[in-house]
Amino acid sequence: MAKTPSLKMKPDDARKAAEQCLELLKKDRVKIERRVGGAMIQMLARNGALLSDQTASTVAVRAEKLGLTLKQNVTAWQLANRVMAVRSALFTTHAPQAVQTKAGVGQSVSKKVVKSVLGAAEMVIETYGKHAKAMREAGVLPDDVDKIIGLANALQKVDKSQEGSKKASTQSTAQRAAVQLEVEDGLTRIIAAAALEYVESDPERVKMYQALIPSRPKKKKPPKTE
Repeated sequence: MAKTPSLKMKPDDARKAAEQCLELLKKDRVKIERRVGGAMIQMLARNGALLSDQTASTVAVRAEKLGLTLKQNVTAWQLANRVMAVRSALFTTHAPQAVQTKAGVGQSVSKKVVKSVLGAAEMVIETYGKHAKAMREAGVLPDDVDKIIGLANALQKVDKSQEGSKKASTQSTAQRAAVQLEVEDGLTRIIAAAALEYVESDPERVKMYQALIPSRPKKKKPPKTE
């Protein structure tokens, strides 16, 4: 099974390298094109521009994802606090044990886990629906439950948006990587063509092409022990 090539550069560095390569090709296109073909140079121009657009798009997607995460955390925290306040009221006012159990009194709520918070809210909502009188005697008002319902709905909505944002971020990253891989391959082939074309006539020109993809520093070997 063939190994999938790995990216050598950061997205913005690949974009800049493509732009610099196209600038060099303004002078050398005829000579380089006969070695790599016109389609290769056209691909570099097309994908270089596309990589620029996708880099900006990826930043926007990540910013949206961060905003949704913050909103999700705040909503979950608010909902968990209201649920725990209701449970505390049932416990401190000695509500019937059956009501306390159904409402989840004594159970923990993980504020960082949406499923845990929503599950706890559902217990309180259902318990109020069946034991409104007992909960009213504990001081729980319909408004308290309405606020829990509203926050639960809001949390479900933002959680769904968060999942969609994660998928979009993954797809955006994968698309950008595919485009960048083509850009890097094109650069490598053009650099090789330039080396062949100018090996004797213009070594400095070869170096300008080779500088488009900086070489990775070699790993230092550990010192030999005697």
